[in-house]
Amino acid sequence: MYYINATLKGVSSVLIFQMKLPHAELVIDVSDQSLDDPHEHKDLYQLLIPLKGSVVSWFNGRSYTLERGISTLKNPETTHWHELREPSKSIIVSWSREEFSTWCSSEGIEIGPDLTLNEKQIIMPESFLKHMNRWAMQQMNDDDATSLAGIQSEVFELLSRLSRDDPGLSVTVLDNISIQRAITYIHDRYADPITLEDLMAVANQSKYHFIRSFKKATGYSPYNYILAVRINRAKALLRDSKATVQQISDTLGFSSVNHFTRTFQNLTGVSPKAFRDGL
Repeated sequence: MYYINATLKGVSSVLIFQMKLPHAELVIDVSDQSLDDPHEHKDLYQLLIPLKGSVVSWFNGRSYTLERGISTLKNPETTHWHELREPSKSIIVSWSREEFSTWCSSEGIEIGPDLTLNEKQIIMPESFLKHMNRWAMQQMNDDDATSLAGIQSEVFELLSRLSRDDPGLSVTVLDNISIQRAITYIHDRYADPITLEDLMAVANQSKYHFIRSFKKATGYSPYNYILAVRINRAKALLRDSKATVQQISDTLGFSSVNHFTRTFQNLTGVSPKAFRDGL
């Protein structure tokens, strides 16, 4: 990770990464124990993704204890505050509701002007950090207005996936804690062999109860959910890396490149090569 700015906010908090775009800001904040005052953001969404330690997030009359990857997203005009009971490190992303809505409309993504995003989600921090590292490199090499607008468009594209339950990036945190544990397990180990028995053990449920509960909660069977996560990761690798189709297949744990190609085409409608060529 390249740190493009460092700003001392006080004895308890330091920004070790800060990227300011025309209508968005991304930071990585390292903090000791602290408690901020209740506040709200008039026209801004704010996404908090803990990387280390835990954060207690208070809003809408509830408190959420967040650990690595368990995030909260505050919609505009939502009063909130945070309590840090131990040293922590977090990604914080803020962006304009108005500009985000305009961008989504221009891209044909159907959302209303008052889009309300899911307030608590699992975010894959490794994926988010890779994007941030790439954006930082772009900004360091070319920080003119056109480049910043291009980076912002990529940021908005990534954030728009939060409103579409994209299993490659995030998933709404569920009330069913057993299924939530299984989903977290998949997101942490999607490139490894994962058996139904592994997920049943994590969820502490019988086979048929687990399969029914998982499908009801996510709309996917466990096997198809794993494939969806892998294929969404494959799309990112095809877009952001020079890895070959064979290398991506091996990285994501497919049994063969033919299995990977067939699965990719079934879920996206195009082959991996056609997807990359069309970018």
